[in-house]
Amino acid sequence: MILSALIILTSCSNPTPFLVKRIVDKQTIELEDGTMVKLIGVNNLTQKYIQALEGRVNDYVLLYDENYDPIKEIDQASLLAYVYDQEGNCINNFAEGNEGSEINEEITDNTVDLPESSDSKMITVDTGLKSRISGKQIDGLPANSLSELYEKNKYAVFLIAVPQTETTYSQGTGFFITSTGIGVSNFHVFEGGNQNDAVIKTIDNHQYGIRRILKSDKELDIIVFEVENDHYDFPFLKLAQTQPVVGEDVFAIGNPKGLEHTLSKGIVSSFRENAKLIQTTAEITHGSSGGPLFNMHGYVVGITTSGVGEANLNFAMNIQKLGIKELIKQ
Repeated sequence: MILSALIILTSCSNPTPFLVKRIVDKQTIELEDGTMVKLIGVNNLTQKYIQALEGRVNDYVLLYDENYDPIKEIDQASLLAYVYDQEGNCINNFAEGNEGSEINEEITDNTVDLPESSDSKMITVDTGLKSRISGKQIDGLPANSLSELYEKNKYAVFLIAVPQTETTYSQGTGFFITSTGIGVSNFHVFEGGNQNDAVIKTIDNHQYGIRRILKSDKELDIIVFEVENDHYDFPFLKLAQTQPVVGEDVFAIGNPKGLEHTLSKGIVSSFRENAKLIQTTAEITHGSSGGPLFNMHGYVVGITTSGVGEANLNFAMNIQKLGIKELIKQ
């Protein structure tokens, strides 16, 4: 699904509008009270964000934290936020299709140099990047209850944004199947877009480009690729050796409408197209395409591909029918 408009976030209470005093740079705005707000997901190489920021001086904006919760009060000199206008348009969330889309590098410097005309010489702010969690770090996590299975496996699931035009992206989900950074998603997430400029964002807010495509099959709706990796040990998921049975409990982790790492649970309802498709009641909506469908041992049984919410019909490609195991060594 190509997103041409931005999601309007809602909350049980109205967010507080804050007045913008000036635009410091492509990454930073200053509020009326002097608070410096660093835009989540924007790096020094970004070219288009300045367009989205133009006209915001002496205008009110809404701020949301990294969990998309509204920021109502500010008691610090600097903070990180998603910045929205009062119509609900996000300035800096590349995954939801705005104009600020050229994000190809990790943010490596958390120091922002202000213009010479500024009253301050330099400030240091949190970039929003979290410490990367390696596969070795999660090996020892328990995985008995659904909550524990989710906690252990969520680190290997990521969000994908694929440029379709200069101002729109297709958004989906993917997951790692090796520690070296081989990832899997749906073919239709990448279809019609610029695969070379696709960006994936992991749970720790790090972003990676795609180094090469290993397998691409429209009929099976699968794409397997390797991300750019600096010898990092990625968390990854293990593939089930056998397919599930009808009535078996399953769960999925995805990014529906950009709401990252959402958990849904259901059962296997049936098999379709000679068992190529798994029908399930685990909800799969726009943005979740390409994510993992798990059995209750935490192994991947399918790749989520589509859903019809009102009829509780959801489908995943059967992992046993996709030829992935030939590409990797488990």
